Amino acid sequence: MKHDKKRTNTMTRDNGAGHGQRGAHAAPGNRLSLAERDRRWTALLTEMQRRGFDALVFVGADSRGQKGALRYVADYDLSGRYGYAVLAPGAEPVCILPRSMAGMPRSTWVEDSRFPLNTASGLCEALKQLPSRERVGIVGRDAIMAIGEYEHLCAELPDTEFADASDLLDRVRAQKSEEEIRGLKESAWIADQCHQRLLEIARPGMTERALNTALVTVMAEHGGEDPIFLIMDERPGDGHSARYRVPRDEIVGTARLLMFSIELVGPTGYWVELSRMVAFAQPSDAQWRVHQNVASALEAGRAAMRPGASLASVQEAIINVTSKSNTQPGHWCGHSIGHDVIEAAWIGLGVVETAEPAGADAPTHVAADMAFALHPHLVPDVDGPDANGPVGYMSNTYLVGDDRTEALSRHPLDLAILG
Repeated sequence: MKHDKKRTNTMTRDNGAGHGQRGAHAAPGNRLSLAERDRRWTALLTEMQRRGFDALVFVGADSRGQKGALRYVADYDLSGRYGYAVLAPGAEPVCILPRSMAGMPRSTWVEDSRFPLNTASGLCEALKQLPSRERVGIVGRDAIMAIGEYEHLCAELPDTEFADASDLLDRVRAQKSEEEIRGLKESAWIADQCHQRLLEIARPGMTERALNTALVTVMAEHGGEDPIFLIMDERPGDGHSARYRVPRDEIVGTARLLMFSIELVGPTGYWVELSRMVAFAQPSDAQWRVHQNVASALEAGRAAMRPGASLASVQEAIINVTSKSNTQPGHWCGHSIGHDVIEAAWIGLGVVETAEPAGADAPTHVAADMAFALHPHLVPDVDGPDANGPVGYMSNTYLVGDDRTEALSRHPLDLAILG
């Protein structure tokens, strides 16, 4: 593979406090460096050989949480439909994209971009040109790749053994490089600006849609993309059947807690999550308690995320807090985060799943330079004193260090009371 292309890397500025910073007039189209590309390709090729693969196919789809593999290997932000990248020793990497995307920006990491009329046929042709293709791993085969495309691949290449290799990528990308960490901090800074705007303008009587519009505007001004902005709230009398949904024309009221979840991608393709709890009147005793329980659960999870700790022990630390407070998790409590909004390793999988979907090579323990989103969603214990009380939800993105795990947001976990 050729590694001689030269260009300037335009990464984030730093405000001196460890938080990436990007102004409204920063140059668009920031990309990761070629040194980062070479680091990733070397790691992928090493794992490929360890697993006995002759080549890797990376599957991407234009859906949140399904573009990360293509971005990781090609620094390519898929903006429509689907696409593939092929990486193999002794061959130039290839991107295979739909013909309709031929006029759109191309990967600056991969020189050979192809736009066939049929992407499955184009993928077959690229694999046939490899020095060897006896055993090929597919990143995203089971979760992203279209069934028809996979069946076409198997029919056209009957002498090739195909296997899902999603866990191989999970293993390689779990620990972030210095460049990736800067990208995460840049995204976290943008999310912080969005939440700061919420604190400035959110008041009873405005619509959820107006609040959402203001936050999306802030995100776009600072280079953020692909927002997942969601509201979780609870209405009096609903018990713990909270709604988790996109903002709409409902009026923000005073009787219930507001939990606005900010999830976005920064200019270099890294996801972060941020959510806090907001009240518009003096909170009830039950609302104070559920907020404190969520804050304590987040802090317990952060403290437990030490290098070498098992993912199960992080979940156990969170559960220990909730079990003492007459609450319980409504769904899983966290996961790794990076070019995909949800990456392995997963924390609290057993809360919602019956089997482990991540492969054998997926991370099972915390390591330095891993990034996690923790988001305990607590609902009342049906047998507890607040059985019909409020729900609670907050989220933070964390970076694991050698000695301490730090939250990337500067916003405290306090319950904000906005008049």
